[in-house]
Amino acid sequence: MSNNLIHIGHVAKTHGLNGHFTIKLNMPYELCELFHQIKRVYISPQKEPFLINNAKLNNNIFLKVKSNSINTRDDAKNILRKDIYIKKGEHPKIDQKWEQKNELLNFKLIENEKSEIGTIKEIDFNRPQPLLIVQNKNQTILVPFVNDFITHINRETKTIYVELPENLIQICTQ
Repeated sequence: MSNNLIHIGHVAKTHGLNGHFTIKLNMPYELCELFHQIKRVYISPQKEPFLINNAKLNNNIFLKVKSNSINTRDDAKNILRKDIYIKKGEHPKIDQKWEQKNELLNFKLIENEKSEIGTIKEIDFNRPQPLLIVQNKNQTILVPFVNDFITHINRETKTIYVELPENLIQICTQ
C-alpha cells in the first residue's frame, strides 16, 4: 500500500442486513475516540475510498460503520478481515495524534545510560499495555511502553534512555 496511508485496523464483523460492519481499530485508545468523525476509509487493495455515512465507537476499539458502497449483508461479508486504511491529510486531528504517537520510531533504546538494547521499529498499541518492538541484531525484543521506565529522551540524537526492571530484556526477547 501507499506510504500516505495509515493502517487503522480490519473489518471484524457484519451487523444486520443493511451492510453495517465493524472495524477493529489497531490504535491507542485516545486516538480511537477521534474515529467517530471519520468520513472515508480505504480497503486494501482498492484505490477508491469508501465514503462513511455513520460511524459509532463501541467498547473503545470497535467502530461500527455504515458506508454508501456497502448496502447488503453479503456486501459486508465480502470485506470481512480486509485491512482498513485512512489517507494522511484527510483527517487532520487523527494525523496529528498519529504523528505524536509514532515520533519515537527509529530511536535507539539505551538501558542505564550505557547498554544499547536496539532500535524501535514499531509501537504496538493494540493491547492494554503498549509495546515497543525493538530490533537488535537478529532478535526482536518486546519492551513495555511505560513512561516510568523512561529517564530521558534526546530527540536530537534520536535516543531514549530507560531504566528497566532487572532481567526484563531476557524475559521480553523473542
